[in-house]
Amino acid sequence: MAMRGVIDQKWRPVFAGALIAHAVFVALAIAMALGFFQRLELLAYDLGVRLRADVNAKDDRIALVLITEKDLARFGWPLSDGILAEALGRIRANGAEAVVMDLFRDLPVGEGRERLDELLANDRGIIWGYQFGGGDSDMIPPPAVLVGNDQAAFNDVVLDEDGPVRRALLFLDDGETVGTSMGLMVALRHLETEGIEPAADDENPQFMRLGRSTFVPVDEDFGGYVGLDAAGYQYILDFADGPAPFETHVFGDLMDGEVGTAELRGKLVFVGTASQSVKDHFETPFSSGGAFDQTYGVILHAHMADQILRRAVDGAPSLEALDDVAEHAWVWVWCVLGAMAGVLVRAPILLTTVIAVGAVLLSGLWYGAFTYYLWIPVVPPMIGWAGGVGLWTAYVSQHERLQRAVMMRLFSSHVSSEVAKEVWRNRDAFLHQGRPRPLRLTATVLFSDIDSFTTVSEGMPPDELMDWLNAYMEEMARLVSIHGGIVDKFIGDAVMAVFGAPLPRDSDEAISEDAENAVRCALAMGEVLQNLNSARTVGPEMRIAIGIHTGDLVAGSLGSSDRMEYTVIGDTVNTAARLEAAAKNLQRGEGQLRDCRIVVGESTWGRLKDGFQGEPIGALSLKGKAEEIKAFRLLG
Repeated sequence: MAMRGVIDQKWRPVFAGALIAHAVFVALAIAMALGFFQRLELLAYDLGVRLRADVNAKDDRIALVLITEKDLARFGWPLSDGILAEALGRIRANGAEAVVMDLFRDLPVGEGRERLDELLANDRGIIWGYQFGGGDSDMIPPPAVLVGNDQAAFNDVVLDEDGPVRRALLFLDDGETVGTSMGLMVALRHLETEGIEPAADDENPQFMRLGRSTFVPVDEDFGGYVGLDAAGYQYILDFADGPAPFETHVFGDLMDGEVGTAELRGKLVFVGTASQSVKDHFETPFSSGGAFDQTYGVILHAHMADQILRRAVDGAPSLEALDDVAEHAWVWVWCVLGAMAGVLVRAPILLTTVIAVGAVLLSGLWYGAFTYYLWIPVVPPMIGWAGGVGLWTAYVSQHERLQRAVMMRLFSSHVSSEVAKEVWRNRDAFLHQGRPRPLRLTATVLFSDIDSFTTVSEGMPPDELMDWLNAYMEEMARLVSIHGGIVDKFIGDAVMAVFGAPLPRDSDEAISEDAENAVRCALAMGEVLQNLNSARTVGPEMRIAIGIHTGDLVAGSLGSSDRMEYTVIGDTVNTAARLEAAAKNLQRGEGQLRDCRIVVGESTWGRLKDGFQGEPIGALSLKGKAEEIKAFRLLG
C-alpha cells in the first residue's frame, strides 16, 4: 500500500496534466466547430500573405490601363461607346494579346455604339465583363453582341464576412447558365498560345486541370473557414506577387498616344476604373498592411488571372489545408505540450519564458508551413499551448493553497519558520490526499505538566489564572519553536512537544541533535517558569515536571475533514508521559531548576553530548509498562 501511494503521488501530476490537456482540447474543438476562431484565423492568413508576398515581383504578362479621376473629368462618366471603341482599337493595334474591359456596358452610352459592336464582333481578343448576380445582386448583362459567346466573362467578387476578398471564382452556375470568370477567361486566351486547354484531372475527373496544376475547389471548412458558402468553383487567392506587380498606365496617356507598342505588345491588358468616385474597390489581405488600403476591382481581377497563369504555366503551388482529423490532431498536440510544460516547469519566471518560447516556435512552424503553401491552424493551438500551461499553473496554485491551508490548520503557529519552510519544500513527500502521510520516524517527545495545578489554581481569581496560564503557554510554545520542535497539543495545563517531526530524520546524528534540543528546551522552560513566578505578587509559586524520551513513533493526522490535527503515537509518547509523572515525585531542585524537575529516559540520555549534568535515579517501573526503564534526573 505504501508503494502504491508513492506511485500514485509520482504520477498524479501526469494524470492531472493529461486531464487538463484534454479538457482544453475538447473546449477548443467545440469552439472550432462553432467558428469562434474563424475571424482570427483569417487575420492570421492576411498576415501570412503580407509576410510571404514578394513585393518586388513584376508580372510581364499583364498590364493595366486605369481610368483615373482626371480621366473622368476629361472624358466624362460613363465613358461613351465611341471613346471605349477608340481605346480598344489603340490597345489591339499596339499588339496586346488580349484586352479585358472591367466596365458594365449593357446599354448604349453616347455615340459610337455601332463601331463598338463591330469591333467586339470581329475581335475575339476582347473580353467584356458582366455581373452574373445571384442572392441580393441582379444580373447585369454584357454588351448584346457578346451574349452567349466566349468573350463575355463575369466579374463577380466573393467577399468574406469580415470584408476582404480572399477567394476567387472560376465558374458560376445558376442551374441554367454556366459563367466563366474574367480572370479565367483572359488566362485561357494566353494558355491557348501555349497549347494548354482545360481538361479533367486524371485522378479526380470532377476537378479542372490547367497545364501544370489541378484546381481543387475549396470546401466549406477549408483552412480557417467554418461553414463557408462554397457555391461555384472557388479557389483561394494567394497574392504571391505582392499588392502591385503589374505595369500600370493611365487611360488619358493611352488616348494621347503616350502608351504604345513597347508597353502593350504581347500583354494581357486590363482596363478599368481607379477612382474613389466610382465605387469599385475592395479590401484584401494587404488592406491592414498600411500603404495599400484598398484594391480596385480591375487590379483584383488581374491578380486572379496572374495566379491562374502562375499555376498553369509556371507550376506555382496551390494552397493546401489540413483535413479535420489532422487539424484536430495538431491542436491536440499543442494542448498536451502546454500541459506537459506546466508539469515540468514550476518556476513562474521560467514558465513565462517557456510560454513565450513555445509561442514563438508555434508561430515559426505556422509561417514555415504557410511559405510552403500549407494553411494550418495557429489560433487554437496557441490557445491550447497557453491554456494548458495556464490551467496547469492555476491547478498547481490551487493545490498548493489547499496544501498550505492543511499545514496551517495542522501546525498553526507551533512550528518555527525554518521547520515550516522545510515541510513546505518537501510537501509532495509529506502530504497525501490532502493530509499528512503517516510516517514512521525516530524522535524525542517532551511532556511538561504543572504540579498540583488544580490545588494552586483554587486560590487565584479566574481572570488572573487565565492570564497567567496564557502567558505560560505562550512562552512554552515559543521555547519549543525556538529549539526546533513542534507543539503536538495542549492538554489542560500540560504541553506535549515533539522534536524530530514532522519530517523523518535522515541520520543518527540528526536524531541525537533533536534529543539535545529537547533537553535544552526543558532547561529553558525551567528558567522561564522561574521568571514567571518571580513576577507574581500573590499566590504560591508554580512548579512543573518534565519527562523526555527518544524512540520510534508514528506521525500523522487524526480527526475528521472538519477537525483534524497532527499528532504522534506510539510507546515513545507513553513513556515520555510516564517519565513526566515520575518527575513529580522528585524533590524540589536548586538554581535554575528550582521550580522544574526534569526526568530523561535512557534512550535520550545516551544521545546527549558532554556539557549536560544529571544523575541516575535508577530503574523506574512505569505505569502500563511491563519492563523497568532506566531514567536520569537532569541537573543543568
